[in-house]
Amino acid sequence: MKTRSTLAALLFFPALGLAQDLDRSLLHICDDGDEWPPYTYYLRYNHQATAEITGYSVDVITAILNKHHIPFQINLLPFAQLDLPVVG
Repeated sequence: MKTRSTLAALLFFPALGLAQDLDRSLLHICDDGDEWPPYTYYLRYNHQATAEITGYSVDVITAILNKHHIPFQINLLPFAQLDLPVVG
């Protein structure tokens, strides 16, 4: 148990130091355009999707990045445009 807490401390404390030196340029985040309510989806008004992306994942990302004053933009892209590597 002591080894785990020591390992956690060794991993956590350097991360605190890195947070001070973070690049504060715009961070681009993409997700699947098919939406995943309640995690990531377009806000709707009169049953029409707006340009605003919302959901639990957006709330978590906002809380973390705003704490460190890192600007970000989330885009929902069609799965085919995510340019995933081909495995195998």
